[in-house]
Amino acid sequence: MEEALKITVHIPAPGSALAAAVAPGSVVMPIGNPRQDGVCAVCWESRGFAERVPSTFADRAERAYVRSRDHQNDLRKLVDGSDIRPIGRLDTLTGTIALDWEQDAAALAAWLGTAQLDATELSTTRRVVVQMYRELVRDHGELLPQASKTGTLRGAVGRGRSGWHSA
Repeated sequence: MEEALKITVHIPAPGSALAAAVAPGSVVMPIGNPRQDGVCAVCWESRGFAERVPSTFADRAERAYVRSRDHQNDLRKLVDGSDIRPIGRLDTLTGTIALDWEQDAAALAAWLGTAQLDATELSTTRRVVVQMYRELVRDHGELLPQASKTGTLRGAVGRGRSGWHSA
């Protein structure tokens, strides 16, 4: 069973060189600890160009965490620690991001290009699908085929078939 971790996620500080270098809405993930001079290595995860379903900020945070953990990210840059701003913590087990302060929500909304933060940005698509499935079973479980209640929904989402999210 996967161990739950709380990973701090960041955004570029407004007006920083990093903010100019990465796409708006990207998640910034420090790699390791900052050096004594305050410089730290970071990677980032942007929205994908070919995404059929737009990723949430939490999706990008989860991908950035996995890539930084597995050292699979070629998007690395050394930045001054003042160029990044912690915005919240990703719970790797639940797929949610917790924000501590109201100003974090405002800063994240601005970085995402919106006036107000949409709460769905703080949950991974995986979490949303699981919640939808649980509600479906709770409300209509007796109507679902007994052989594979999850197979149809997970298959449609996981393999890009037509489903609730298709265009």
